[in-house]
Amino acid sequence: MLGGARTRANTQNISQTGAFIATPQTVEINDVLPLRVLEARNDFAVDTEVRWVRPGPGGGMGVRFLIDESATARHVYGLVEQVREAMASGGVRL
Repeated sequence: MLGGARTRANTQNISQTGAFIATPQTVEINDVLPLRVLEARNDFAVDTEVRWVRPGPGGGMGVRFLIDESATARHVYGLVEQVREAMASGGVRL
């Protein structure tokens, strides 16, 4: 959700700790956003914190996954690795 509204965006980069969300809609640094990654076999949802913003065409924002518990972290890290593999073979919807 961006600015209180549900929106679709694409990721061009994802790691175990965060992602780059490519979207012309941006928010403020330090805002907390819910993120749902939609990948055919590995959908997951996680809260994120906006760490940086790149405005304009080709812009977007870098977000950090907010993960507190080690068991949850291991689960999300595993899912992220599966999503990275899917991205390498054709892409992921957010």
